[in-house]
Amino acid sequence: MGDWFFAPEFVALGVLIVLLFYMRGSYSVAIRHTRMFCTVLWISVGCISSNILSTSSIVHSNLVPLWLNDLFQMLYFFTTPFMAASIVTYILLQVQDEFRNKQIFKWLFTIYGVTIVSYLAVAATNPFTHVMYWFDEDLLYVRGPLNFLTMGLSLFYIFSGILGCLILWKYISPQLRRVLKWFPLLVLALLTVQVIFPNVQMSGTAAMFCCLVSYLNFQSSKLTTDSLTLCGNRLVFINSLDYYMRYKQALTIIAINIRQFKRINEELGTYSGDMVLRNIGEMLRNLPYQCEAFRIGGDKFALIWQPTRSGSATDVERYLVERFENPWTVDGVEINLEADLVSLMCPQIASKPDEILSFLEYALALPPENSGEDHIPAPVEVRICDASLRSKMHRREDVVSLLRKALLTSGFSYVYQPIMDIDGRKIEAAECLIRMNDPRTGAPIPPSEFIPYAETAGLIPQIGMKVFENTCKFIHHCEEKGISAPPISVNFSTRQFYNESMVDHVMTLLKRWNVAPDKIKIEVTEGTFIANYFRVESVMSRLIDNGLGFYLDDFGSGYASFSRMMSLPFECIKFDQSILSNSQSQRRMHEMLGYLVEGFAHLGTRVVVEGVETAEQIAYLKALNVRSVQGFYYARPLSEETFCASLAATQANGDLWKETDSLA
Repeated sequence: MGDWFFAPEFVALGVLIVLLFYMRGSYSVAIRHTRMFCTVLWISVGCISSNILSTSSIVHSNLVPLWLNDLFQMLYFFTTPFMAASIVTYILLQVQDEFRNKQIFKWLFTIYGVTIVSYLAVAATNPFTHVMYWFDEDLLYVRGPLNFLTMGLSLFYIFSGILGCLILWKYISPQLRRVLKWFPLLVLALLTVQVIFPNVQMSGTAAMFCCLVSYLNFQSSKLTTDSLTLCGNRLVFINSLDYYMRYKQALTIIAINIRQFKRINEELGTYSGDMVLRNIGEMLRNLPYQCEAFRIGGDKFALIWQPTRSGSATDVERYLVERFENPWTVDGVEINLEADLVSLMCPQIASKPDEILSFLEYALALPPENSGEDHIPAPVEVRICDASLRSKMHRREDVVSLLRKALLTSGFSYVYQPIMDIDGRKIEAAECLIRMNDPRTGAPIPPSEFIPYAETAGLIPQIGMKVFENTCKFIHHCEEKGISAPPISVNFSTRQFYNESMVDHVMTLLKRWNVAPDKIKIEVTEGTFIANYFRVESVMSRLIDNGLGFYLDDFGSGYASFSRMMSLPFECIKFDQSILSNSQSQRRMHEMLGYLVEGFAHLGTRVVVEGVETAEQIAYLKALNVRSVQGFYYARPLSEETFCASLAATQANGDLWKETDSLA
């Protein structure tokens, strides 16, 4: 028999145990590859352990009872082929993900199943046939005529796996090719040594090399796991979606967005913010339901639940709602979180990874709906992604595409709404408003629809400058015709104030169209300067120094600091129409409106009330000493041609407003 040498098996066993230890951070990433790799590790550890036990009992057969020695040998023969089969299956699953025709893999896995069942049948009959091994009367181990089957079957699995990879080589990604190029040869070399020197145990070493290479290339927690929350990362989430959708597996995705998470970092510090995210990740990884947990963004998470698992998607949603409605404790401080949950069924609603991601991002970006008498959003809102929401998302994508084309082709139109004195006799100023039609149908797309879409798509700065340039052109053309245009205001967004070249661009356009800076007024909302007061103040000061003026738009509809608002140099305050409607029905609002009008007049700041549509509202505002209004009662938005003609008629009428037929 010769001496047995199995020290390499101890080294291989130690390495695999270390790998299992490092894989513990990836257990929560319950995707198919991770589960399969963990299975490979456990099978390999079990097989190597049985190999060590069986070899040790042979070496010390005089100290081990025959029945126990026999048991160890049977355990070895039953388990060893599974090690090679599991490793090859894992590699083939990596290849299968990149190859859409599954038929070849079905045949391979069927052959593996048939061969291993046949082998197990032969091994199970060994106590009666002694075809694998037996012990002679001196209790020495003797190989039977079919003893080679164990190693032969392992070699068969390895050769068939290599052959399958060679057949599909052109479909395999470069990363996987680099792995497959060399380590099968190393495994074959080790197993060849095993065949030539049967008393040298090398099968475990071969398995160890395979597992180590696979871990470094495919399963390292740094590649699959978010380091902060220990959930799967965004790349693994996308790969999981690709796998599930490719094979049309039913699942429900529950995405989670933590509202206003930036506020937690600002108020409590980034360390506390990280602790909150870590606690959320731990909660998601330890749900009482079988879900795969992922962190897909800074403050966004996702769960994948399949119908074959415990509970239901509704149970998971209910559990999450209850958990987020309760406070979270960080360093002894209780924090209340607000969250949006988005539930999406696949493939019923979406069946492609990019479509799923777009759907989730769209649904998570929706503002929370108001609820209750006080119009306060619910702390946790669940949104079901259905066909109607999908239609809205597709509509958004369609409108954004039209916006991009309109920016390139000057596909916008512009209208001007006058700001009138309270008697409607004189035009004091005007506001330039942008309009867009669907070029395919000619149907108008309302600003209430395309402006929010432009905001989310990051197109507002470009659109804002288009409006500004068109206003410059309009004033220039009016003056060329000898028509005196009133000051015209344009709306600027928060993002425009972050553009370092915005001031220079504004001044260049004024110079190009030979327009006096005091002819242009810039309207901003309260939300513009609440986002970054000092940045907005700096840009405003530079533009005011160059002769432009500023209006505060939609006053009373935001949450800005009154002291900061008053410290900014606005020459006009435009009251939101909600103030007018509320003051007519609420006594306290009525009194407050009167005080505000009087106070701003005392400061020399003009007040314009928006949304005036009836004679009753005009009379009501006159009683409050309001001097300027904007709304449909005196003038609707006018096209450029109509507005220009109306200005000419007004000039000929002694500067008394005279509107021509509206084309807007």
